[in-house]
Amino acid sequence: MDVERELPFMMHVSVGGRDCFIRGRMDAVTLSNPPRIIDYKYAAWRVGAELSYELQMATYCLATMNNLNVERAISELWFLKTPMKVVRREFTRSEAEATITGLLQRYFESLSSGDWPMAERTHCDVVACGFRERCWTK
Repeated sequence: MDVERELPFMMHVSVGGRDCFIRGRMDAVTLSNPPRIIDYKYAAWRVGAELSYELQMATYCLATMNNLNVERAISELWFLKTPMKVVRREFTRSEAEATITGLLQRYFESLSSGDWPMAERTHCDVVACGFRERCWTK
């Protein structure tokens, strides 16, 4: 099994005729069947914590699937604080593409309209967003 660490990537995505380029660095990838993308989190796992990283992991999986020309990949979040927990999620190419292009499409729509929809309050609380007091006034 080949293992690489800190893999830089750049990925092209076309959304509504617009060219988008996404770049980043993945912690680790194993060239298994299907490939596994590992992201280390120096945090303790809590219920639902992995939801905050779904877009990140879909992006890493799509970049890996595009590079290796495969149709599925597994994302693993390794929460390293005691008790250590590994959370796995498999993505298909079509699922990852839909997630990423959907987000980019909503972004372009917001740029055009000036209307920026709010996230669900529960999501804001889970990620401990620093703007909650501005968005969610009582």
